[in-house]
Amino acid sequence: MRPNSFTSLGKICPALAAGDFAGAVNCYLGLQGRQERLQVEDDDVIALGQYLLQVGRQQDSLSVFRRFISDRPAAPRIDLAYLGAGKAMLLNPRYATSAYHYFLSAYDLARSEELAAEAKSYLRMIEERRLQNDGG
Repeated sequence: MRPNSFTSLGKICPALAAGDFAGAVNCYLGLQGRQERLQVEDDDVIALGQYLLQVGRQQDSLSVFRRFISDRPAAPRIDLAYLGAGKAMLLNPRYATSAYHYFLSAYDLARSEELAAEAKSYLRMIEERRLQNDGG
């Protein structure tokens, strides 16, 4: 499933206008500096990370979300970036502790009840897994 609109990404990555979404993704991932990445609107970056997560490119989605968190710490959509990073980390059981911290930040920064509830459900799931693995 390809996201519908990436207006700001299309301005920086011409492959998108040509219908080459994979090329546009690689273009964004290849942007070198913060200034280049900040030319892409918050919504486009979040949607890109979510898309990459959906198509199984967890490492790339994690890179997108981490860059968002680093580049835009005061962005209104920062809660979605933390949630996305947690989801990407959770796919590798060795990173459950890191995922937990991302979900905790998503919960703390949540701008909606729905996002807070989703983050909290992931926190509970990790805690339950930890209890099961500890034998109790």
